[in-house]
Amino acid sequence: MLKMVSKQRQLSADLTVEEQVANLSSLIKNPPQNSRVIEVSPKLAEYVLENLNIGNRSKKTEKIKVYANDILNGNWSLTNATLAFGSDGYLKDGQNRLSACVRAGKPFKTHAIFGIEPESFIHMDVGANRSHRDVFTIMGTPYPSVTGAVVRHIVAFKAQKASTKNVKMTNDDLRSYYNDEINSTLLELSIKLSKIATRNTLIPVPPLAALFYIASESGNLEKAKSFLNDLAAGYGKGVRSPVRKLLHTLTEIRVANRNKVMPDVMSILLARTWENYKEGRASTKRDMHIDSASFMPDLTK
Repeated sequence: MLKMVSKQRQLSADLTVEEQVANLSSLIKNPPQNSRVIEVSPKLAEYVLENLNIGNRSKKTEKIKVYANDILNGNWSLTNATLAFGSDGYLKDGQNRLSACVRAGKPFKTHAIFGIEPESFIHMDVGANRSHRDVFTIMGTPYPSVTGAVVRHIVAFKAQKASTKNVKMTNDDLRSYYNDEINSTLLELSIKLSKIATRNTLIPVPPLAALFYIASESGNLEKAKSFLNDLAAGYGKGVRSPVRKLLHTLTEIRVANRNKVMPDVMSILLARTWENYKEGRASTKRDMHIDSASFMPDLTK
């Protein structure tokens, strides 16, 4: 009986696909305390990628090619790198190695760990191995490619900093701030509307979305919606209307600076324009002038 139970917890390429899937399911449902050395067949790898790989980061094509060549040429060795499966039943780490196995059409041996809590997955391979996009993709947030940048701009703007240059936030800091401080529904709306305005103005999404988020959070949701709509349409009554004055100024700066607008300049001009728009006043030439003494207005008012 002990041998039978033990065999049901083994994973090797000489088992049928059905047995491999069943044994993997057993390990996932009843995770062992220590890592297991398993042999993954191309069929099992394909099964995991198609059925248990939800909410993971993007695949890295070049890395998959390298891994596949190593497996094909017998250069693959057992290392401390692991496949990781969560307590929710899904793959948490190793999709590039599994993709390489499928590509190579040959099995490979690896350590595997089971029972990882999904909340702790965000702490795995932080830093160079995972980008801000990876973090928010794993978390299942909408617009993961820009969410990290928008959050950093929100932090900067609330501290009256015109750029994120000195906002140092690790992946874990971003995750915590998003979970503890951010209204996710409002942030999603901020990014959605900002993307529309960006297409017509070339103003980057992060500062636009951060401004909209803070303005809306401060009680100016409908006014902020009108502001982004008018930006997207390039609308304003008269050449000194805040939106038209901003767009004209940005065009002049781009022409003079090889199509570049410095991030701090963009943020301050955008904030001043919003203030004038909110108060129903025209923008002056002085409003659109930036120098070393210029500072970021307080958007929380």
